[in-house]
Amino acid sequence: MHKLEWEIKQVIKSNRDGSFSTQKARSETFKTIVNQSKEVGFRRITINSLLTEKTISKFVNHWKNDGKSSGTIKNRMSHLRWLGNKKNVASKIPNNQKLGIENRVNISNINKAIRLEQKNLDRIDNENVKDSLRVQSLFGARGEESMKFNPFFADRGDRIALKSNWCKGNVYREIPILTKDQRTLIDDLKSKYGNNSLIPANKSYKEHLKTYQYEVKKSGLGKAHGLRHQYAQDRYKTLTGNNCPVCGGKRQRGMTKAERDLDKNARLKISSELGHGREQIIATYLGS
Repeated sequence: MHKLEWEIKQVIKSNRDGSFSTQKARSETFKTIVNQSKEVGFRRITINSLLTEKTISKFVNHWKNDGKSSGTIKNRMSHLRWLGNKKNVASKIPNNQKLGIENRVNISNINKAIRLEQKNLDRIDNENVKDSLRVQSLFGARGEESMKFNPFFADRGDRIALKSNWCKGNVYREIPILTKDQRTLIDDLKSKYGNNSLIPANKSYKEHLKTYQYEVKKSGLGKAHGLRHQYAQDRYKTLTGNNCPVCGGKRQRGMTKAERDLDKNARLKISSELGHGREQIIATYLGS
């Protein structure tokens, strides 16, 4: 085994923070780095030699030359910074601007929303997966969050609470219960699952994930991420009284100051409910 690979495995083994998908993406990044170390010009490399400006710059340039998007490179950098934090050398890692990594292009003004319909649910055999998709549709939850969703824990009366270890980035958040359909769903799930998640008792998350992916593929919903887009767009209309730009509403550049203020407040609220740390990402869902 490559020395760098062994060292990273030891760090990962002692630090299981983040959601399952985050941990998986992190491991994939480190696997890529180990496999590409010779291509980048390193015969022998350790964690200490990896986490330096000179080494990281070489990897970033290699990824740029390989045609990787700025988003992919930034994701890899976030995993390297995670490793730097665990080794107490994060301050040695330069910021993205110094590394010459361009800003992400998040805004496409293409509507990617999908509304969950009965025909989609009819194509699915697994009831747990159906219920997970309902949680995604009515609350804008991610796939992993909806599978790990424990309705008894989540129900706080006028809102639901998502445990940090269900969520991307390990960040706890709350989402308001505002409609009769949302309230009915939570009550139904509490009746069916009680104080358990939507993952079958005889399966691990990893095992159930395979079932989820297979069933969602049959449903005609793609990867179902469009359900979060629909939630965001519905919330925008509720909060502002208007359609968002990607749904034909007024573009930000044509808004009055009062409209821009209303737009900004709505985006901040929706960003919080979807679990995004930056308002700019919401432009992917709503347009600009």
